[in-house]
Amino acid sequence: MQNCDVRVSFCSLPPEIIIEISLLGSAFSQKSYRSILLTSRMMHRLARLSCIQAVPIRIGAFALRSFQNLLERYPELAPQVRHLWITGTSERVANIVTACVNLVTLACSSYVFVSTVSAYAEARPEDGAMLPGEIRHRLIRELTLFDNWDCWSYLAQANGGTGLQICRNITHLRVHDNLAPDFPTSEFRSLTHFSSSSRPLGMTFPHEIQILQSLERLTSIVNCTYFWKLQPPDERTELTRKHDKRLRFIYFGGLEPSEFELWCGRTRGGGCIWTKMPELRMLC
Repeated sequence: MQNCDVRVSFCSLPPEIIIEISLLGSAFSQKSYRSILLTSRMMHRLARLSCIQAVPIRIGAFALRSFQNLLERYPELAPQVRHLWITGTSERVANIVTACVNLVTLACSSYVFVSTVSAYAEARPEDGAMLPGEIRHRLIRELTLFDNWDCWSYLAQANGGTGLQICRNITHLRVHDNLAPDFPTSEFRSLTHFSSSSRPLGMTFPHEIQILQSLERLTSIVNCTYFWKLQPPDERTELTRKHDKRLRFIYFGGLEPSEFELWCGRTRGGGCIWTKMPELRMLC
């Protein structure tokens, strides 16, 4: 009886307050969002579109078909999606990302990212030459790529040669890889935060730091690594840290939070790779 009274009391609040509270709950997970929708018909009506904007959506191989079917059945949903983590390189994956034109935070493969941009190019009727189309994903600010080798050269050719324009508004870039040597620093004019998974004690890491030197707005460089020991930093670790004063290390593995957990934290303004400040450990 008490639970019923709480529900009636909550539902009697002004719709604006109900939506704000629901947004906070939805930002935790897809499960939280689904629970809110199942509370009542009124909650479903109020929260279905407005709250999906806060949900950190993760789509894996087994959910691709059902999620695409959902977007096709309810076309008003796709423009409301803001945060998407999607794995795979199939055409279905590219179609889903292409449909979600108002993404702010995107995590996907480089193939899907390039394919999404390429989707807007149009063929000239007289000779079939590809002409630039309007790049609609202009709201993307935070991009996570699961790989980036050959990505940038292909992106330069995408959408009639204008594909790199999508990089100009990106402020946070996370690469699950070494930074590719063809990284177009001149196009990342707004980049303030960068992260890679290159091995800190590897031979390519100093070169990666050198590539980033020309990014004037860059204030944070985060190296995410599994190669560490729970011991105080040794001399090699201290020397590595001195490559750049903006450099920090985030440690994965063991009991540390997963990357996806930190990604979700970022979407709701919580702890993430950009805010964690762990004590320096020995790199290996």
